[in-house]
Amino acid sequence: IFFIVRNMLGPIPQDFGRLSQVEVLLLENNRFTGYIPPTLFHSGMTSLQEINIQRNDFSGKIPITISELPSLSLLFLVDNKFTGYVPKSICDMNLNEAIFDRMQTRKTNVTTILEDLNGCNAVACPAGFESQDDDGIFPCNPCASDFLAPYLGSKSCAYIEEYMILDELYTKTGGDKWTINTTWYGKLPLSTRDGITCNNKGKVNSIKLPRVNLSGSIPPSLGFLTHLKELDLSENNL
Repeated sequence: IFFIVRNMLGPIPQDFGRLSQVEVLLLENNRFTGYIPPTLFHSGMTSLQEINIQRNDFSGKIPITISELPSLSLLFLVDNKFTGYVPKSICDMNLNEAIFDRMQTRKTNVTTILEDLNGCNAVACPAGFESQDDDGIFPCNPCASDFLAPYLGSKSCAYIEEYMILDELYTKTGGDKWTINTTWYGKLPLSTRDGITCNNKGKVNSIKLPRVNLSGSIPPSLGFLTHLKELDLSENNL
């Protein structure tokens, strides 16, 4: 089945799983969305040799049933929005080539992530690790405690102070048009900014900016305020 760059969108049809004699499934460079049903792939698809669904908007977990495909040799899942981690049973398959990079890992124990992905040598390094490879993939080294590699597939660790993250929030959401009373941008004490509360270690643990005319997009870096417990950006134009 070949659907390459045809701007197809929406969920993948579950009936694909009934095509037991299909040998190649190429859906790359489309706009497929949603979860991949676990029933889509099964051991009865004895002829399926290649799955290429890269560069879509699939989400959810990679179905473990892929590991049941007896003839699969090529698997390409890059540039989607999968969460979780690559099932170990897929890592252990005897594939000729498999690319899972830019995966979003959400397991809390990063050491466990590395162990689980031991057989998948083309998975992006998790956040908090730097890659020994120019492509940002395994093998990976952990960052020192004061440094961050905030994004998956980071090639190096960097020292990122919390004021830099708040500055990005300011610039990405039209800070010059906010209706606040204090200076918010620059290297100044965090707790002096309107809406910011810090814990006893001086780390940001609360951001409350409701109804202050924020507009635009919330920057992903906000997720790396590791002590943040409360976030209120309600009634704005985000």
